[in-house]
Amino acid sequence: MVSARNNGGPFLPIVVTIAAFLSFAGTAGAQQPTPPAPEPVVPTLTPKTVVPTPRMLEPKTTSPSPAVPVPSSHTTAKTTSTTKSAPTPNAKRPQPSAPAPRKATAAAARPVPEYRRVKRQPYEPTLKLSAYAPKSQLTPHQQMMSEIKALSGLKGRNLERTYLEMMMDHQKSGMNLARLATQRSSNPAVRQQAWKIMSTYQDQITEIQRSLHHWYGYRRTAKPEPRMTEGMDRLTGYSGATFDREFASVMAEHQQGAILASLSVSQRAPHRQTRHLASQVAQGTRRTQLALQSAAA
Repeated sequence: MVSARNNGGPFLPIVVTIAAFLSFAGTAGAQQPTPPAPEPVVPTLTPKTVVPTPRMLEPKTTSPSPAVPVPSSHTTAKTTSTTKSAPTPNAKRPQPSAPAPRKATAAAARPVPEYRRVKRQPYEPTLKLSAYAPKSQLTPHQQMMSEIKALSGLKGRNLERTYLEMMMDHQKSGMNLARLATQRSSNPAVRQQAWKIMSTYQDQITEIQRSLHHWYGYRRTAKPEPRMTEGMDRLTGYSGATFDREFASVMAEHQQGAILASLSVSQRAPHRQTRHLASQVAQGTRRTQLALQSAAA
């Protein structure tokens, strides 16, 4: 023992004491059980006490509703019959009073212009056609107007084909009338206009024939209208300046039918070429009328 203490020095007892303490603490910590987890705390709800006030303790009083008067017509009556009696009619409602008349102002007293009182009248042609008169009893102008009126009831391809065929015969009659002017007129300006009419009508007839063959698959020859025979027979009895004036009048009446027919088709034909042709006929024919009247004057 003496040798051990001498060999360890003065710190040996301190080291032995610390080692013993550490070994005891380790064994004590290993044997100590883990504490259980704490249970969740559930809050308890306590009812809130309401202190009654003097106003709450007062008894509630309900005011009675006003009595609604029941009309006599709705009162029930005991009847011995099994059928239900009809209720009496209600009293008439008061009619609203008539409005007070307006005071006359300066604008109301002002006289209304005449054009404001005139009502627009529907368009009516100058010559009224009889639906029951046979075609042979109508004048040439009436026959032309009846054909134009028939176009208004057609639509689509039927409208286009009827217009093209009618325009072929119409332009062929105009060519025969213009050819007569080139032979009998003594006015160079009238003869020049007649040659232009023949050239223009021939080009239009050729275009119409091409369109009928391309769209409808058949060819047709232009035939002069029988009603133009009367006008041409009348022109044969004139000469000189009188012939020029009568020729311009007959040609203008003949061309007016082409203008009216083309205007009725220019917006309704199915093909664009036909609409363009109708517009050209309407505009070009009007210019021809003016030029021929100026030449024959």
